[in-house]
Amino acid sequence: MGEAELLQTIEEKLQHGIENVRGSRDYYRRGSQIQTVSLAALSATTTLLIGLNEIYKQSTLVAFSLATAGLTTVVAAWSSWFAFRKLWVNNTVALTRLWGAS
Repeated sequence: MGEAELLQTIEEKLQHGIENVRGSRDYYRRGSQIQTVSLAALSATTTLLIGLNEIYKQSTLVAFSLATAGLTTVVAAWSSWFAFRKLWVNNTVALTRLWGAS
């Protein structure tokens, strides 16, 4: 294998690595955004249901607010366990380094 062919092979592998890391980065970015929006929506829903219960005094509102509060806890634990934001940042750093190498 000549120098030109070896260089071509290295460039192809580097390009393949960049594509893989870019795909991972985009996946974790979407996951981070979904986690953030989910937590915000659940928190807002819980607050709204508690406020509506103060006005209307309905036991179903209490049940729904407790359910959304519990679900908020589960989503918060899921967010910290999977840490999409951290993985998104790590993949962005790796991608920047790969771009520097290419």
